[in-house]
Amino acid sequence: MSLPVEILTFSLGPLETNCHVVADRNSGKAVVIDPAADGEWIADQIVSRNWHLDKILLTHGHADHIAGLNALRSKTGVEVAIHMGDRDMLARPEKNLSLFIGMPIKSEPPEILLSQDEVIQLGHSKIQVIHTPGHTPGSVCFLIKDVLISGDTIFRNSIGRADFPGASFEQLMDSIQTQIMVLDNSIRILPGHGMESTIGHERAHNPFIQTSV
Repeated sequence: MSLPVEILTFSLGPLETNCHVVADRNSGKAVVIDPAADGEWIADQIVSRNWHLDKILLTHGHADHIAGLNALRSKTGVEVAIHMGDRDMLARPEKNLSLFIGMPIKSEPPEILLSQDEVIQLGHSKIQVIHTPGHTPGSVCFLIKDVLISGDTIFRNSIGRADFPGASFEQLMDSIQTQIMVLDNSIRILPGHGMESTIGHERAHNPFIQTSV
């Protein structure tokens, strides 16, 4: 049985950050998750498929996940959603870490503040917000039926960095164990960087999870 949504993943920017476009097959409504770069190009990909952009969703506020936000927002005029814990990162280059690479990124405040277990309606499909603090205070994952878009919380055989300001290794591991590892083994993980995985693969092979059991 096919997913009620179509998901495209583009690896963008110098850190090869995964930008995910999720489109409801019935309505043609779409969201962009983490516009990492080339915002106008992302908008063109959506238009070329006759989809209609509904919102921009952010897994967290680091620069490599929002570098294309201003251009995409300017071209489409849609609302931006991020968790309250990362709200200030959009407007503060020292918090989103862009200041330290000499390319400060500033964006307008988000229109939508996400919360745990919130459900975002996308046409006939639903996107569940899972708050997974640790990499950043406001990191979230998005669960769409049997696909988890995990941002920088968990990767294939690895986890997000916890050595940035505002990060916490203990909090990150707690988020992974209590919010992610409770999901079914068959759920696909689409991370913020690198290859996709599954919950079952990470439960069996991720060394961070193995050592925390």
